[in-house]
Amino acid sequence: MKKKVLVIILLAILLVSCLTLAACGGDDDSCKLSFKLSADGTYYTVSGIGTCADANVVIPSIYEELPVKGIDAGAFRDCDSLSSITIPEGVTSIGESAFQNCSLSSITISNTVKSIGSNAFTKSLLKSVTIPSSVTEVGSNVFATCYNLTNVTFAEGCKLTSIRKGMFSWCTSLTSIIIPDSVRSIDEYAFENCMNLESIEIPNDVTSIGSNAFYCCSKLTDITLPYDLVSIGDYAFYKCTRLTEIIISSDLMRIGSCAFADCTSLNRVIFVWPWWFRNAFDDETGGVAMSLSDSKQNAIYLKDTYCNYYWNKMT
Repeated sequence: MKKKVLVIILLAILLVSCLTLAACGGDDDSCKLSFKLSADGTYYTVSGIGTCADANVVIPSIYEELPVKGIDAGAFRDCDSLSSITIPEGVTSIGESAFQNCSLSSITISNTVKSIGSNAFTKSLLKSVTIPSSVTEVGSNVFATCYNLTNVTFAEGCKLTSIRKGMFSWCTSLTSIIIPDSVRSIDEYAFENCMNLESIEIPNDVTSIGSNAFYCCSKLTDITLPYDLVSIGDYAFYKCTRLTEIIISSDLMRIGSCAFADCTSLNRVIFVWPWWFRNAFDDETGGVAMSLSDSKQNAIYLKDTYCNYYWNKMT
């Protein structure tokens, strides 16, 4: 009887071992992912899910004795069986739409990845992501419509210089975010319709906030505009209905049309430099000269009376 039990246990251990070896992304020849050899024949990239049915995938760093250096555009697009993926050391790029509209909820990105293409994770089920310090280039809409995304961490030493167009648009579960000190611009639609975003920390070296950057961030209550900020785009804070106070530094040169329109709770806008032109036309200098020394009246101007005008600093 004891021998039979021992045999059963040994067979079970053997079976588990075999299943482990056969897992997608393993280092042996059983890997079921699809790979593509580079034109010069020196490395591979992951080109697709292949016949892999695993929910948890570990991409190998070596395939057929050559390094794996990238994930191709659309490689896992529309994959509805993928739950988590680990990207190993050596991979330097994630292609456009690589994980778009897939069921991916967890990812580990190695510190060798340098670029992430446009729409790479758009409409995936990611809940949390850490962007490593090695990343220097990202495309547009990388995490757009990731409705479950609650936590975004930029690793220490981040080298990104911009939050690209639509990068976190429609991330409706995101409540707070700290922008790394390396960033100099927040591009258009970056946080559009992040309806539950309550607070954001923007570095002082940011010089531009693009059009619609915080459009309809209706729970945003606390934001400090950077001292070095030069321009605010059209509709940048449109319908941020919980904003109560804004301080405009003396370095700011331009405020776009409807930048603070329908910010219904806005009751104070303090201009460090009070002399401005308002103009009905974009990209034109001059206009009607105004003194913006009354912070309460300024709030009414920007959210209502003259909300659709362009504002240019008098110098």
